[in-house]
Parts: sequence; structure tokens; C-alpha cells
Amino acid sequence: MLYALCLAIFIDYAVGWPNRFISFLGHPVIFIGKAISWFEKKLNYGSKRRKVLCGGCSTIFLIAMFYSLAFFIEKYIFAYTDGWITVVTMAIIIWPWLAIKSMHIHISNILVPLSNHKIEEARYELSMIVGRNTANLDENEISRSAIESLAENTSDGVIAPLFWCVVLGLPGLFAYKVINTADSMIAYKSERLKDYGLLAAKIDDVVNYIPARLTAVLYSLVGLAPNKIRGLRHEANLHRSPNAGWPEGMVARLIDVKLSGPRAYNDSLSNDAWLNESAPDATPVSIVKALNLFHRIVVMLIFLFFILGTIFI
Repeated sequence: MLYALCLAIFIDYAVGWPNRFISFLGHPVIFIGKAISWFEKKLNYGSKRRKVLCGGCSTIFLIAMFYSLAFFIEKYIFAYTDGWITVVTMAIIIWPWLAIKSMHIHISNILVPLSNHKIEEARYELSMIVGRNTANLDENEISRSAIESLAENTSDGVIAPLFWCVVLGLPGLFAYKVINTADSMIAYKSERLKDYGLLAAKIDDVVNYIPARLTAVLYSLVGLAPNKIRGLRHEANLHRSPNAGWPEGMVARLIDVKLSGPRAYNDSLSNDAWLNESAPDATPVSIVKALNLFHRIVVMLIFLFFILGTIFI
């Protein structure tokens, strides 16, 4: 498993999931998303209690279904393979569930126009990965939002999937991606989804508890500043999310910018607390620094899993 994770990270870091693969093969997260959307359209009506129950049951059903699928693959298909055939096959299965290259592409798509003062284009690219209103954001606010997304998705899209794959194997990986996809699709405080997606949001908070804090530790290590973890708990607890404040707060400290703070959602301004409040505003240069930290984490993970695989082979 450890060698397979090492290879899967390397493949995704190098090539991602190419668009031609999506055209011909699709993507597992797209299939999960369609299933979540189908259940939401069919079941999201009635009383608050009914919505909460149906949303929770549909999420748990999909978690169980994909967990069982992965269990079958791991137990019965890999029972007939061994050695490097198993490693390569498992790496290919794990590969599309990671979001390393895609995250780099999304952030770069924001950084390039922003660096060239094409604010409208940068706002549009940012709107592809955040839920907030981007229409009136200036250069500093776009930079801040991009860095926050990168930090949070380092946990959600890289560290958490790997963590649950190590802990529970392929079933853990598949189940986690169902949970995280459900959270991103139905766990909104909008009038339509606030009840239906309530349990999906709670489950996502639980499964990301350890990975979010682990991500902060990894960022502190690649930033060569493990001492900056001191006092982060208090600041992270001020964040609207029980988990996102950890990676965001650590990145804010490492590149010396302030993150989070008030932002616009559905034409209203939130009162979110600042992370690293006394630091300067984020700029496009800050995005470059955050991306460099992200790349260091990925390279460190490749070497870490290779070394662990060698030790425990």
C-alpha cells in the first residue's frame, strides 16, 4: 500500500487527471456527484426533520456503497495479484481520487491573470473553486481567497484521502471522497440545503479532524518553522470551520499574510475572524509562496511513503 501511495502521488503530481480521460472515462468524483445530486432532487422536500433524515440516510447509503465496492476490489481482485503488479494496479486506482495537479492548475489559473492585472478573469477563475461572491473582490481579496482555498484543499484533497487510505485501505479512501464530495455539494447554509446537508457537514467535520491538524504540522515542517504551530489552536478555533483554520492559519503564519476575515456570501457580509491579523494583506506574490509550500509537501509525501514502504516491506 505504501509504495502504491507513493506512485499514485507521483502520477497525479506529474499529469493529474487529463481532460481526455474525463471525456472517455469520466471521473469517480463526477459519478459520486451525480448520485448525490439525484438523491437531493428526489428527497429534499417536506419538513425539516424529514430533510435532515433523508439527507443523512442518502449520504450514509452512498458511503456504504462505495466502501463496499472498494472492499470487494481490495479483497477479491487483489487476491489474485502480488508484487509490483499489485502496487501499480492499486496506484492507478488511487490516482484519480487525489487532487494534487488539479489544485495547482486551479490556483495557477487565478495567479496568471491576477499577476497581469486582469482582475475580471481572475475573479472568474476564483469563482470556480469558492462559494463566496467574487464579483467585487480586489487584488488582495482574490489573493487571500486563492491561498485559503489552496491551504484548505491541501487537507481535503491530498492529506485526508491519503490518511484514510493508510488507516482503512481503499475502502477508507472511497468513503472519504463520498463524504467530502457530499459536503462540497449539499452542506450549504442556503435555504434549500441547510437541513438536507446538515449530517453530511457533521460527518465531514469528523473525518477531517485529524487530517486538518496533520496538514498544519506538515506545512510547519516544509516551512522549516515547527515553532509556528505554537498558539495556532486558539486562532484556528476562531475560524468558522472546526478544521479549515488549522491549515489556513499555518500557511498565513509561514508566508506572513492575514487570511480569513469578513467575506461576502449571497450578498451578505460575514463577520469571520482574521487569521494572523497583524500581518499584511495577501498579494499575487503571496500566492506564489503558498504554491511553493504546497509543492514541498507533495515532494515530502512522495519520499515519505517511499521510505516507509522500504522500511515495512
